Amino acid sequence: MTIDSTPDVCRDAHQDVGDRLHLAMRRLAVTPRSGSDSLAALHIDSLTLLRIISAVLDPDADIDIDPVSLGSVRTVDQLAEWLRSAEESAATATEPAS
Repeated sequence: MTIDSTPDVCRDAHQDVGDRLHLAMRRLAVTPRSGSDSLAALHIDSLTLLRIISAVLDPDADIDIDPVSLGSVRTVDQLAEWLRSAEESAATATEPAS
């Protein structure tokens, strides 16, 4: 049996990471009412969290996932901020040096 790690790709570069996050969550049948909803209250376990992250972030980007910083994420808003920070770090790392 295989597990589909990404329900559908939600990586439109023109779309805000928060919008992509909510789209990925809806595709996994998770519907937060607000950004302050806790991930635990939404029954988002570590595997579901990784599925959401892989659906939102670019797989070709060189993104290091810091388990300590990810472990401190408790709410939908914090997850959106973590995703923004991960994208910004990857973009900064791939910019050519001047």
